[in-house]
Amino acid sequence: MILVWMYCVYLTVLLVADTSGNDCTITNRSRVCWIVECPGSNVHLSINIKNRKLNVTCSHKLNFELLRNQSNLRSLAFDQLIYQDCPLPVDYQSLLEFLSAFLDHTQLSYIVELILINNTDLSANVTLDPPLFAGLHKLQTLVIDNYAVSFDKPLPLQQLLSGVNRFSGSILHQLQQKQHHQTIAEYGLVSIVPNLHMLNLHRNNFLQVEHFAKLPSLTYFNISSNQLMSLHDEMFYGLPNLTFIDLSANKLTRLSAKLFRMNKNLNNFLADNQNGSGLVLEDKLFADLRKLIKVSVSNCKITALPECLFAGATGITFIDFSSNNLQSLPEPLFAISFTQYIDQLNLESNKITHLDFDRSRIETRHRLPREILLADNPLNCDCKSYPLVTYLKAEPNTSKSCLLKGLQCAQPSKLFGLQPQDEQLDDLVCEIDTFSEFCPAECKCYKRAVNQCAFVNCNAANLTRVPIIHSPSNIGCNFIELHVAQNKLHYLSNAGEGWNFVRVLNVSNNSTLPAESLPEMLELLDVSGNQLTEINAAFIVKLNQFTLHNTSLALNPWDCYCNNQLLTFVVDNVARITDYYTFQCFDGKPINLATLKELCGTITLSRLYISVAVSMALVGCLLYIWLYAKLNLAIKVWLFRHNLLQWLVTEEHTDMNKKYDAFISYSHKDEEFVTDQLLPRLESEELNFKICWHVRDFVPGEMIANEVSDCIDIHIFMFVILFF
Repeated sequence: MILVWMYCVYLTVLLVADTSGNDCTITNRSRVCWIVECPGSNVHLSINIKNRKLNVTCSHKLNFELLRNQSNLRSLAFDQLIYQDCPLPVDYQSLLEFLSAFLDHTQLSYIVELILINNTDLSANVTLDPPLFAGLHKLQTLVIDNYAVSFDKPLPLQQLLSGVNRFSGSILHQLQQKQHHQTIAEYGLVSIVPNLHMLNLHRNNFLQVEHFAKLPSLTYFNISSNQLMSLHDEMFYGLPNLTFIDLSANKLTRLSAKLFRMNKNLNNFLADNQNGSGLVLEDKLFADLRKLIKVSVSNCKITALPECLFAGATGITFIDFSSNNLQSLPEPLFAISFTQYIDQLNLESNKITHLDFDRSRIETRHRLPREILLADNPLNCDCKSYPLVTYLKAEPNTSKSCLLKGLQCAQPSKLFGLQPQDEQLDDLVCEIDTFSEFCPAECKCYKRAVNQCAFVNCNAANLTRVPIIHSPSNIGCNFIELHVAQNKLHYLSNAGEGWNFVRVLNVSNNSTLPAESLPEMLELLDVSGNQLTEINAAFIVKLNQFTLHNTSLALNPWDCYCNNQLLTFVVDNVARITDYYTFQCFDGKPINLATLKELCGTITLSRLYISVAVSMALVGCLLYIWLYAKLNLAIKVWLFRHNLLQWLVTEEHTDMNKKYDAFISYSHKDEEFVTDQLLPRLESEELNFKICWHVRDFVPGEMIANEVSDCIDIHIFMFVILFF
């Protein structure tokens, strides 16, 4: 800071001392900025000491000679010279020679940046030739702004005429360094500034540039706001270190795939606001530019993007294709290799109706760009948007707003203004062309993505018969939803090979009679609003088929009487009747259990009594059978003893399971009689009785009383021998 202050004091002393004799004025605007003006010269000098910058501004009838006495200006050093609204040298004179009245060659030889602005008004019949930059050995940045020269031939050619201004040789041709400051026109306007880093040709009227000289140090190039309509394929071949290119505000209609083959260091490319008929980007235009970071090509009337436009450009982070005429995007735009490092993809204000989005290609390690700007696009939220919508619905709420900013549905009208993630999946449908050999001519057909359903809408088509329906597999669907409401149908019939693929059938508001054959896959049937009064048993059987889960029967003049099978069906299938609570008879009575009881009260009560009686009789029979099986012998013996039901019980039945026929009880005094006479006689072959004799048949060791009791239980008769 002290050095700057001392330099300012030194400048003040020099300028004040030098202006004591020629009325030049010095205005001190700040410690580092001074303004020098000399009356009559029409030259305005602005000096920035800190930035080592000199700004020379002119007006009409300027006279540099009036500044010649400002000899002390020659003691200052400058890095930047802005030459604005001033004439250019003539007759092969260099800029150093032209300004030698108040600056010497040494001062200008250190200039790094030269900016020429609005130099045409005072430069009539001037030829721009290489000598213009003679002596500027350290020049790195050249800006020619608003030179306003029009050309009718490519720049590398000689004698490029336009009005009163012309270039005598190529403005940017082969660069060769010349010793001794030789200036030869055919080597190019900048051929003697090999250290040039920056070249700005903004706001001129260039119509065509074929190629550049070899500028190995050039990194920045701006040729925006000109009239360029095409670029030669080899235009940038001599600029291997170029990192920034600005072609904005021209009239370009095509960028060749060969344009950047030699520019592997390119970081930023701008070509916005082309005013031609429409810009075409050839495939692989940015291929393998791994250092490319930013591409901006907005407002250029681009209608399509090639699939491999960015093939191998893995370092890109920002892309702007806003305000074009894009209608769709190629699928590789969402490929992992392309989008994994992108921070922002701007596609606003295009004509994009669909995004080719394959969710299966987005792996867990992959992320989409942080921001995809899609506002002001006529997005068609149909079945083609299904992968995108399902992906967005699965994403966390915090990322949805950032992922696709501004994206809204423009069509169909029922979804207008909705964000894709807020849509119902059932609403994502695509219309099927009537020439697809599936859709009947009288109907409109749609394909619903969420369940691969073919939706056939034949409502209000003045039909008297069901149209022929083809197989849904013809359009890649699994089943059909058929709507034939508000027609003049009187019966349903098998309508083609697609009939048995119908899962939803709406025949409401017709005069339909029950069908003889319902579709085999039918899950929902709507016959509401017809002229049905009752349904027969055969149709009840069809309604009870296991696939049919929902039935709508309301708004029909149902005749409610006890024998109408409809009432019983409805009461037994409440869960399957979707309009049960609005289901009414023709007289307004609701069809429910209460109505059924009211109409069939007596019959129902009688049926109940009969059911109870039959049930009790059945229980009694079962109980009798069980008791009879359990106590069969005891019952028969009891009946036989009491002389009851002799036809049912015979002596053979009572003796069927007896082991012995008789037991003999006698006194030991009679033992001889029993053993010698009675027992042999009873067991003889003639009589053949089975006698229980204690000597032979009692179990040794058992109590005699127990043995006697058991023997009596298992025999029929007991003989008691008594002798007096």
